[in-house]
Amino acid sequence: MDYENPLVLQYSLSLNAQAIIGLPFHPMGVMSNLLLSLQEYKQTRSMLKTIRNLELKLSASEHIEKAKQCLSQSQGISLENAYSAMRQQAMERRQPIGELAKEIIAQHRQTQESNST
Repeated sequence: MDYENPLVLQYSLSLNAQAIIGLPFHPMGVMSNLLLSLQEYKQTRSMLKTIRNLELKLSASEHIEKAKQCLSQSQGISLENAYSAMRQQAMERRQPIGELAKEIIAQHRQTQESNST
């Protein structure tokens, strides 16, 4: 089988293959392909972890902004003061500010729902 055949290459790409080992193979060719594939795997895993962390930070930032608006609206304070109050409360509770923000949003929704009924 010709490994430079477009159909073989297309099929290999569709499988997300990291390498192709042709026959007859040589031990150094196998070792090189294994090492390159392992390095690619580690880099991909590291990037996915970074992406997950960034998505969590983005989500927390969005919750913090929403919670600041809720506090500002319900207590009649500035967004800066709302953030300072949230930060202080989070530090006192030893809780991530993003988690506190989720609680504030949930409480704000409950308050709005009970006021509308």
